[in-house]
Amino acid sequence: AVGAVPAPGQEPDVGVRLDLGERVGLTGETLALPRAQASWRVREGTELRAGWGLYAQAPQVQEIAPDTGNPALTTNRAAHYALSLAQAISRTADAEVQAYDREYHNLVVRSTDPAVGYDNSGTGRARGVTALLRRHYAERFFGWLGYTYGVATRTDRPGEPETAYRYDQTHIATVVGSLQAGRGWTLGARWQLATGTPYTPLVGRVPSADGTLWRGVFGDRNSVRLPDYARLDLRVERAMLFSRWRLTAYLDLQNVTRRANPLGISYADDY
Repeated sequence: AVGAVPAPGQEPDVGVRLDLGERVGLTGETLALPRAQASWRVREGTELRAGWGLYAQAPQVQEIAPDTGNPALTTNRAAHYALSLAQAISRTADAEVQAYDREYHNLVVRSTDPAVGYDNSGTGRARGVTALLRRHYAERFFGWLGYTYGVATRTDRPGEPETAYRYDQTHIATVVGSLQAGRGWTLGARWQLATGTPYTPLVGRVPSADGTLWRGVFGDRNSVRLPDYARLDLRVERAMLFSRWRLTAYLDLQNVTRRANPLGISYADDY
């Protein structure tokens, strides 16, 4: 890693990281994964930041194992770009807005050749904007409010249509708060609201040739979404100090509103 420290009176700060010969598990590849970041203090309390980097992730075991996958697979690759603006609001609060773009290639996908099982023909992209408002611990309270707008897509192979990524969530809003109530007590809460993830809808069914089984007929891939996800969690914590040690006990209450948040859809044998 190499860093450039600004001279007196200069504001930019640049850092570069280069991993040479990083060996990725399972595939045994040796890769160079350069990354760079820079920041510029525009004025007191305002900072502009930029980052770029190359990343790699090995295939899953079942994708590369000889009996279930393709041992010739190589790593999933990605290039990440980010640009953010951070602003101090007060001694105890700050805000940050970040735009990001992540380009994926060489992704492991199901092959059109059953004898191969998997190949590296997939591509994808994730881009969006994140806004964050933070209050640091002051007067016993800490909290933050975050919102992300993003779009994530995938293409299995050249020439095929681009579709929504199965974990894509267009909107995500999160609120977190923690209050030190005194006498070792801390009260916390976390609320999140997010767009439901995509799935491929069932549009019909057809019988097998002998009429004993049914086969589902599906529509466009990942063209509809599950209901929005919403959840409220609460936490109560008590810290107790003894002469030579400290004991912390806590109680987490998850999804206290008991909202049903579907995570997927499964079908019976007859659809």
